[in-house]
Amino acid sequence: MPKTSLSINIIRCFNTIFFYLAICNFNFHVYAQKVVFRDELTRFSGGKPITFDPTNTNDKPTAQILQDMFEGLTRIDRNGKVIMAIAESYRVENNNKTYIFKIRANAKWSDGTQVTAEHCALPIKRLMNPNISTVVGFSAYPILNSKKVFEGKLPQKMLGIQILNPQTLVIKLEHPFPHFLELLSSINYVCLHPRSYDKNGKFIEHFPTMSNSAYQIQTFEEDKYIILEKNPYFYNADKVQISKVTYFFTEDILSQINMYLTGQANITSANISSEDLPYLENKLVDNQVQFNPSNDSVLLMINTSIEPFKNNPKLRKAISLVIDRRDLAKRVLSKPEYKIFDIVPYNIEDYKVYIPDWALWTYEKRIIEAKKLMKQAGFEKKHLKIKIKYNYYPDNNKIALGIAEMLEKHLNITVTLERQEFKNNIQDVRKGNYQISINKFYPNYIDAIEYLSILKSNHKENLTFMHDKKFDALLDKASKENDYNVRNKLLQAAGKRGLENYTVIPLLNYVSKYLINYDLTGYTNEDSYIKLYSQDLYFKKMVIPQ
Repeated sequence: MPKTSLSINIIRCFNTIFFYLAICNFNFHVYAQKVVFRDELTRFSGGKPITFDPTNTNDKPTAQILQDMFEGLTRIDRNGKVIMAIAESYRVENNNKTYIFKIRANAKWSDGTQVTAEHCALPIKRLMNPNISTVVGFSAYPILNSKKVFEGKLPQKMLGIQILNPQTLVIKLEHPFPHFLELLSSINYVCLHPRSYDKNGKFIEHFPTMSNSAYQIQTFEEDKYIILEKNPYFYNADKVQISKVTYFFTEDILSQINMYLTGQANITSANISSEDLPYLENKLVDNQVQFNPSNDSVLLMINTSIEPFKNNPKLRKAISLVIDRRDLAKRVLSKPEYKIFDIVPYNIEDYKVYIPDWALWTYEKRIIEAKKLMKQAGFEKKHLKIKIKYNYYPDNNKIALGIAEMLEKHLNITVTLERQEFKNNIQDVRKGNYQISINKFYPNYIDAIEYLSILKSNHKENLTFMHDKKFDALLDKASKENDYNVRNKLLQAAGKRGLENYTVIPLLNYVSKYLINYDLTGYTNEDSYIKLYSQDLYFKKMVIPQ
């Protein structure tokens, strides 16, 4: 965003002069002043919640709301660092394979009852319950015996969880896992109240009636909004300055922007598009657009379970070759350096990202090679028609139009675009009801293995249905490796192997953008998760003349 224009500065200067004349009544007799504290926040989740069951959540809109209501043993702070939450402390034993957590004595549910170690063990037990269909159960595999329990090969009592007493929880791992505390901070591991679940562990409430974090539900209007009120029993309640939070489910970013500009909301979802920036330049006096580099990868996902992509890696590679990622990054982010060829973004510590040999070719050479591959794939004379689905997330439409233009121009592929609501898009992709889809991947923790796992056979996030036994073996070996350097080399080998199947085509490392009131603070641009917990936010005090 450009600096404020000279004319706007002049107007602001006159407004300031008039303001001081008013409070001095032109005779320099200063009136009494009143300090006003605002404590009600209106914001957007970015979409309708798909479920209120934290253990079964893996979409951004739902997680955004639930993170205000629930905490686990740890959480992410405003700087993107792991801090203690329901646990007040922990220690590690047994060569970094045993974690012992001490539950806060003042950690309570919204009815005033104590949060116990059993409540914090419940999400792990649910994730590993083979009778409950969770979409993220695989994430708990570092925990001792979790995979065998999840597959029904061992009883749940063999799971590496031990409750020493109501305030002490022990979690044992299969092998040292450097990102374990980070993993526990995700929404899937928040402590749960047994009241919300039946005897088999299934979620039974329309929405949670109990919460253990800063807020609890006051009002829920299906398909429209949810209102949260401060939880007086929250262990950190005295530091929470926002007493009421309203989340609108509005997906359309232009509607969010207009509600923000007219004072109906204080912060948008982190979904501002680059297409919206010129419009905002003419509407905002101050630069209220925040740019936040994220850990999210924008991916083109190809359904390899159906024709024409089934058993046709040459066709998939041809499509990858003609997608000019640098051009997309420039169009969408104005930052061509944010193009990626690996699912794993550039900022992952010690991991060397995969860059194919052809990425160094000229674009013209890539097009020639792509046309050869199309011919070999059986599409020299046969005309190919495909449909690309995508949701309303920022810039997806611009990305889809760019890809369609490249495929039609260089490979003579007829492309139909279908824009969907977030919920419908994710449901279609999960069911395999798509040919190609543009989606973001949101990691639970920042580690290369978390990203690469979406290519693993039988992994619930493997939505392209890729099956490569050698890739699976490399990833399994890396997950058990204690030597960090050896582990990274295995992950890099796995990344190369998996990406050369061309079932997932990485496009961009995303930079999120959102609008936030100039007097709303308590956040930084250092959190690549972009959590923006309501409990961390607060309004600067306002001084009003009386």
